[in-house]
Formats: sequence, structure tokens, C-alpha cells
Amino acid sequence: MPERLPNHPRESHRRPAALAVPCPEIHASAAHRHSLAIGIVVFTAESESTLVLDQSELPDACITGGLRRLNFGGSALVGPLPSFTGFVGLEVLDFSYNKMSGSIGSELDGLVKLGSLNLSMNIFNGSVPVDLFRVLKELQLSVNGFEGEIPEGVKDYRNLALLDLSANQLSGSVPDRLGELPRLEVLVLYSNLLSGKITNSLANITTLSRFSANQNNFQRPNSQRG
Repeated sequence: MPERLPNHPRESHRRPAALAVPCPEIHASAAHRHSLAIGIVVFTAESESTLVLDQSELPDACITGGLRRLNFGGSALVGPLPSFTGFVGLEVLDFSYNKMSGSIGSELDGLVKLGSLNLSMNIFNGSVPVDLFRVLKELQLSVNGFEGEIPEGVKDYRNLALLDLSANQLSGSVPDRLGELPRLEVLVLYSNLLSGKITNSLANITTLSRFSANQNNFQRPNSQRG
């Protein structure tokens, strides 16, 4: 019978077990998720406990397309969204319930298979991103500081089933062209600064099962006189 190796005191200082899991999924460790580096971009938080995750720490299969899910929700991360390069197979990206900030630009350009993006419960600002790849099925940006109008470019996400833009600072009217999303099932717009009339084009979306737009400044329809 092989001799059992003794436990070493230094064992607890090695990389958390959560990063040792094979692709296709990686979650942040509950105890070591206060700092994250992807490539050369580093997130920091006020904590002595740090986690550094870069491409050199991941199996080759992850970087060549094996990694499909990356979840750092509720990880006390701060700072801007990093630029993702090499994660060509990533389908699900979750940074919800953090304290990340800044606008969304070209950081996600390399995620050609991204189907679900969840950035809810952060302090992002700027415009709603419309330059993501068209395979996107879920876009969750609730409880942030996104502002301006809902861009008509959202209509190009033809596979979109879930769009949650609630609790931001979005203004203007709901674009008529949202009615061109043929697979949309859930549209959540409540608690913004939207105004005007709710577009009738939403009635064209036969798949739509949930629509929430309360706590805005929409024009109320005229009451019928007897």
C-alpha cells in the first residue's frame, strides 16, 4: 500500500482549488477573489487576499477555446472591465454583484461566441454596448449607471432572448426597432428615465412573455370619455 504523504503547512498558500478545475468552467473562489488579472489588466480591492488569474495560469485548452463559462459574480471586484484576448470559446461571462466601473468599449471584441453577458449590480456607465457579437442571447445590465437613449443597434442582436436594462439612467423613448427582435422573451426596462409612448412594435414579438417598464416617465394614454 503506498505511503500516505504528510500534509504540509504551506499547502494553504497555493492557488485556490477553484482555479484547479478543468475547462469548460471557472468560478472565483469565495476566499480568494478580491483581485483579478486577465492579460495585463488588473482589478484590485481593499483586501490582503488576492487572486491573480491570467492566461499563463490556465490550461492551454482554455485559451484555445475550451473555456466556455467564466463566473466572477459577487467577487468584490473594482475597476474597469478588462480586455479579453484568447478566450475565443467563451460563451458565458458573469461579473454581476461587484463594484466595477467605467464604460463598455472594445474590451469584449474577442469574444466571438459570447451568448450571455451579465454585468448587473455594478457602477458601469456610458452607453449600452451594441458592438458585441450577434450570437448574444442574454444581455443583463441592470442596476448600473448606463445613460443616454436605448440604441437602435440593439436590434442587431437577432438571437437576443433576454434584455434587462432596468435601474439605470436611460432616457428618451423605447426604439420602435426593438420590435424586430424575433426571439426576445424577456424585456425589462423599469426604473429609468424613459419617456414618450411605449412603442406598439413590441406587439410584433410573438415570443415576448415578460415586459416590465414601470417607474419611468412614459406618457399615459388619454382616458376615454363617456
